[in-house]
Amino acid sequence: MGLFLDLGILKNCDKIKAKKILDAWAKDRTSDISPDECQLDEQNGDTVILLNADSNFEGNAQFFKYASSKTNDAVMSLYIYDGDYWGYNLFDNGQEIDKFNPLPDYFDDIDESEIEAYKGNSDIVAQYFNINKDSIENYLIFWTDELMDEGTAYENDEFGYEDWQLVDFMEKLGYKYFE
Repeated sequence: MGLFLDLGILKNCDKIKAKKILDAWAKDRTSDISPDECQLDEQNGDTVILLNADSNFEGNAQFFKYASSKTNDAVMSLYIYDGDYWGYNLFDNGQEIDKFNPLPDYFDDIDESEIEAYKGNSDIVAQYFNINKDSIENYLIFWTDELMDEGTAYENDEFGYEDWQLVDFMEKLGYKYFE
């Protein structure tokens, strides 16, 4: 079994408010998220949360959607699935507005409209994170075997087209992964 990792960026939310949101989520429902085992780091006036390793991967995006509804702001849920790929869901005020998965047909063949739904939108992400879309658009492409052997999305990236490319993507958004 590979790595399952969930983290989120809560825009315009300090650590104290983020911790309260985590606590309320865990108190109000059955959840594998353990607030005291999560890591929180305040960066650029936002909070980055790394969920505890044994949390329920499948339901964690729902926590970040909830957090977005509680902050009335944007929250990006980032994940690594089984050490095979990374992706994100972007929520604003509790509504999903964008998502990306480089291998949308990883589990099953899906139709073209479903594949299209996972392509990510660099314009939307750039707007929410106040960055140039050119700095992230090379990440938001579907992976092929040939692409995964090519190298990195950008010259100064540390990781190629693999699960830990998430770290390079985060850095382009203006955030550091946990040490």
